[in-house]
Amino acid sequence: MLYVETGEGGYGLKRSDNLAGNRETIANLISAYKEIYPDTDISPHFPEGDEILSDVKQRTARGLGPDLMLTRLDTAENLSIAGLTEHVSSSSLDITQINPSLYSGYEEDGTIYAVPVLLLPQVACYDATRIASSPDSINGLISMAAGGISIGLPIGIRDNYWTTTGRGAQEVIVNLFSPENGGSDRSAAEPQQQSLIEWLSWLKTINLQKNISFFRDTQDLDRLFREGDLAWIPCRGASLREHLKAMGDGLGVAPLPGNGGVPARPINVVYVFTFGPHSSQAQSQVAGNFVSFMLSRFVQRQMMLGNSAVMPVNGDVLVPVKSSTALRALDQSVQDGWTLTPGSPGIPQNLDREITDTIQSVILGTTSEREAAAQFIDLREQK
Repeated sequence: MLYVETGEGGYGLKRSDNLAGNRETIANLISAYKEIYPDTDISPHFPEGDEILSDVKQRTARGLGPDLMLTRLDTAENLSIAGLTEHVSSSSLDITQINPSLYSGYEEDGTIYAVPVLLLPQVACYDATRIASSPDSINGLISMAAGGISIGLPIGIRDNYWTTTGRGAQEVIVNLFSPENGGSDRSAAEPQQQSLIEWLSWLKTINLQKNISFFRDTQDLDRLFREGDLAWIPCRGASLREHLKAMGDGLGVAPLPGNGGVPARPINVVYVFTFGPHSSQAQSQVAGNFVSFMLSRFVQRQMMLGNSAVMPVNGDVLVPVKSSTALRALDQSVQDGWTLTPGSPGIPQNLDREITDTIQSVILGTTSEREAAAQFIDLREQK
């Protein structure tokens, strides 16, 4: 059985980093795979993002756990911590197809913890019937809003992280939640509060702009954009794909605006394969063959061209940046963004909601920037 994590992230909110059209896409890929291996049977299951851990745990306890799981990297890490995944020998898979720059931290002592398969970069989506081109700087974006263009921004830290570009807060957030900064040593982090305070103050200030609106729920953000109430938003994954389908040539796609001459550095979400711990030898073989199939240059290219929202991890796939502005923007985001790996510091999934709550309270004026910066440090100690 193949588990595919869907885009719902809990708390009744739809996550923007959904694997766009996953049901349709996976069904088509399984059909293509069975043309090569006609005697195999792969049954997909699509648990919601906030349910997958408990679902896998319950089924595994009954000996019915999945043989293969396609999830976001942070979900895969939680599954591994819970003992619900199996490391496999690196010799059992053709991992040479993966771009080496995207493979850091996945292999240890000849075994593979997870296999990266797709990237979901974040870009700017804009109404090309109202905006000639997306601004290349955050100051330009604010000026555009002052000129009457409606802009929507997410509050969630993973989708909002790019706004820290060119500010000291970017490095602070990365370092604050890195593994070596855990524990109770507050003195090391407290001098960094000023950078956080300045960034949070900036968010609070631009929220006062008449034409800039913040959204906790990216589903509302996307809907209002497609309905024409917003003319510029950040987007990725399922959001980008739905905008392309709904707006066609009226949708503009560009890299997110940078700051102070520094290109925007958004988070590139990574989808990975992990393996179930109780599969038979035959089931493990099918799972391994399917992973190698998904990593092949042909499939990776077809996913990129057919999905319009994902980027390949296969280093031999050429991105047609001259013929597609959307793919050019996605490729630029991959180059400039922060691509998460098991070995890189990251924002812990279990603190995602609390961090977002803190940002929202500042924007709404219920918490001061200084209090919020201190709360960031408190959350660091909980990771």
